[in-house]
Order: sequence, then C-alpha cells, then structure tokens
Amino acid sequence: MARALPYDTSPDSKTQEFPVSQFNPQGLTRQLLCLLVRGSHSARRLAKRALPHSQVAVLASAALLSAALAAPAQAEPLSIDEAVARSVADHPALEAATHRAEAAQATAEQAATAWLPRLTVDAKYRFSGPIPTLEIDTGITPPGGAPLTLSRELGSYHFAALGATAAWRVYDFGTRDLRTQAAETVAEAAGLEREVQAADIAYAVRASYLALAFSREVESVTALSLKTAQDDLDERETRLRIGVGTEIEVAAARSRLAELQARQVDVAQDQRIAESKLRTLLNLDPDDPIELSDSLQDLAARARTTAPETTPALERLSLLEDATQLNAQAIERAFWPTLDAFVAGDFRYPQTFVANEAGFTYAAGVSLSWLVFDGGLADHQVDEAAAKTAELASSRTALSDDLKRQSDDALTQWEAASERIQPAQTQLETAEAYLKAAKGAQGAGVSTALDVARAEERLEAAGLARSRAYFEQAMAQATWLHAQGLTEVP
Repeated sequence: MARALPYDTSPDSKTQEFPVSQFNPQGLTRQLLCLLVRGSHSARRLAKRALPHSQVAVLASAALLSAALAAPAQAEPLSIDEAVARSVADHPALEAATHRAEAAQATAEQAATAWLPRLTVDAKYRFSGPIPTLEIDTGITPPGGAPLTLSRELGSYHFAALGATAAWRVYDFGTRDLRTQAAETVAEAAGLEREVQAADIAYAVRASYLALAFSREVESVTALSLKTAQDDLDERETRLRIGVGTEIEVAAARSRLAELQARQVDVAQDQRIAESKLRTLLNLDPDDPIELSDSLQDLAARARTTAPETTPALERLSLLEDATQLNAQAIERAFWPTLDAFVAGDFRYPQTFVANEAGFTYAAGVSLSWLVFDGGLADHQVDEAAAKTAELASSRTALSDDLKRQSDDALTQWEAASERIQPAQTQLETAEAYLKAAKGAQGAGVSTALDVARAEERLEAAGLARSRAYFEQAMAQATWLHAQGLTEVP
C-alpha cells in the first residue's frame, strides 16, 4: 500500500492523506514557490507543521532553484569604452579588412621576390625524323664500277634531357625597386583602411550607446511626469464631482496626460531602436539585456583631447597617391632594355649531334632584351596612372575639407552644449524650489492645483533640457572623435 504524506492547504482544514504515487514534485514546487512569494499563512503552516523538516528543505531548495532558473539573466554593466572595444574586436567588417591588409602585404612580398634568381628544372623527350645522312666520297673508283662513298646517319630518332637553368635579371633601370615600393605602400594603406572602418564602427557604437542612455533618461522623466499627471487628473475629476472643480481643469489635465502618453510611446520606440542597433553592433541576441554603466553626465564631462596631425583616412589616400606615382615611374622605366644572366646544365641523349651517346652539357651567357615598340601600351598606362593620381589628390583634398568641417561643427556643438548645461542645471534647481513652494502654498490654501501642475511641468522641462544638453555634448565628442579617425579616447 502506498504511503501517504500529510498535506494541509487551508488554515481550517485537517490533515489530509495525499498518496505518494500521485505526488508531483514539479507542481508542488510551483505551488510552494507561489506561496513563499506571496507570504501567505498557508505557506507558513506548510513549512512549520504540515511537512517534515527534511521534505520542507528539499522542496524549498527546489523552489529556489526553479526561481533562479526562471529569473531573467542580469546583464553586466557596460561602459561606452567597453562597448566600443567589444564591437571593434568582433566586427566582421574589420575581420575582412584585416584579411585585405594581409593580402596586400602578401602582394608586396611577391614584388620583392623579383630580386631573387629563378631556378628551373625541366625534363624533355622528343621523337623526330628523318635523320640526316652524311655521305663521304672516298675518291676510289673500282674498275668498271661506281665511285665508292661512305654513308652514315647523324643523330638519333630519340632525344631526352634532364637539366636545370638558373637565371637572374642583372639590371632593369630600377623597375623592380619602384614596383616593390609601390606594393609596400599599398599594403600600408590597406592597414590604414582597417583603422578607418574601426573609427566608423566606434562612432556607430557611441551614437547608439548615447541614444539609448538619453532615451532611458527621457523615459524615466516621462514615467514620473505621467504618474503625476494621472494623479492630477484623478484629483481634478474628484473636485469636479464634489462641485469645487471645473470642466476646463479636467480637460487640461486630460490633454496633459494624453501628451505624456504619446511622448512615452515615442520614447519607447526610440529606445527599442537604439537597443536593437547596439545589440547588432555588439553581436548580442535580440533578447539579451543591456545595462549601461556610463551616465550622460559622466560622458559629457570628459575632457576634450588634442587633435592628431592627420587622420587614417587622409593618410590612406596619400599613400595610395604615392603608390600610383611609383607604378607610373616603373612603367616608364620598363621602356629601357633589361640585362639577364643565365647558366644551364643537363644530362642528355644524344650528348652531341654526331654522337649517339648520353652525357652532360652546359651553357652560360647573358642576354639583352629591349621592347622597342609595344603599340603605345606603356604610354596609355602612364596616362592612366596620372589620371588616378589626380583623382586621389582631389579626393584627399575634398575629404580633408569635409573632415575639417565635421570637426569644426562638432567643436561648435560641444561648446554650445557645454554652455547650456549650467543654465539648465540652474533652471532645474529653480524649478525644484518653485515646485516645493507651490505645494506648500497649496497646502496653505493660497495656491491651486493648477499652479502645482505648472511647477511640475517646469521641473520636467528643466530635467529634459539638462539631459539633452548632456546628450548633445557627448554626441559632439563622439562626432569629433570620428572626424579625427580615432577609435579610442586618447
């Protein structure tokens, strides 16, 4: 017979017999957890006298474990610098840029091999005919016969050889040096391309981080104002019902509440967009929480750094311009002749033309090559390089002007936002004092609820103005860092 457990679910009920065969640990754990959370009298009785201590401990542990598993994961606080570093370390675009830089470096190493000799090993076999015949007149003519001649075949139908050839370009008027320098310059520019993309990603992370921080501050202020507006509406409706209020006051309160509700919807949408962008940049799952450790006030208070002499984007264009000029010079030098030296040796059959024996042969020498006419190809290549050089120079000038404009605009916005912070702080303190005075006057009967509502609106506006000033100053700093091509704050 199955043993029963005592199970008491109500203060007035007696101990019931609950068969062990029908015991459901998971369901009972959920019930116990609900009772523990609610703090009900039944839970206390269940823990004190309904179950033995060992069973209570087991069920309590299971309840705590279930609560821990069901609780949402808590995100670690993330600073803006940590967010930038994490995104830059894992972003696939930067990984692709790294591979491009590696490919450019490999191309430069390929160009440097032009100074090394070339060693070729080859094996040959040939079957050919007819074989030439050598006939020699002996000068002897027997009586009554034809002159005597000697006939001999020269060579063989078969030819085979196994050998090696070493060749080295002795002089080419500096073409190899120029091509090697151009390839190395392109490789250096490819490395700077990664820095340019890293600065773009860092700016996107900073902008998303600041937008999320600002939207959360606005949401907090709006939620507090929304609660105050709802309380104000309830109070005015109550005053209207008892005959001491007016319809105009209620309508004004409803209008204020609707305005705040609309703002709350917009702010929530902005917050979702900022969170989605930041999750994408940080390679997080859609449901992963994001906890920000830096406040707008802390980020706005960062000191302004000194601008570097140049930016990665400008330096990259300058290097590409230099590489194009070097390639153009290499094309011009390639017009002149080249001098090559070689040495060769092989083991062949037949060793010579007149001997049907295998043996070693060797050769050494120099060669002078000069492409006198190429149909104008080199001239067109030089023209192409000149056009690309001019294009890069113009692009560099345009980019320099654009980055200077961005930097100047960011500094202007930075100073303007900085100048607005102190007045906004003063306005906030004044609004707090005004609200306190309005509430005191209302309690004394010398002020109305409308005066308090206006004071609350002024306090809300002052808080939002200060948050916006912090946000604009921090965004100006992010824009300035991006214009300077900086990923990290110096």
